[in-house]
Amino acid sequence: MQDGSRLPLAVTTLLVMVAALVVALLVLRWHDIPVVSPSEETEIAYHTVPSEDPSYWTEDRMRSAKPAPMPTEP
Repeated sequence: MQDGSRLPLAVTTLLVMVAALVVALLVLRWHDIPVVSPSEETEIAYHTVPSEDPSYWTEDRMRSAKPAPMPTEP
């Protein structure tokens, strides 16, 4: 037979573990710090996509358009 004093300890331990899990999940869900911060070597450049409207591509715009930079190998 089990000692009656062990049951409250087991229940308390279980409640503490559940509370720690809930806190960890809340922190992970609402934490706003990125896992990896971008550096100069890994910085990603975002480009705006030109309009699909054919009138957007005038002759001047086509001449001044520059291709996106090629990605560099790490």
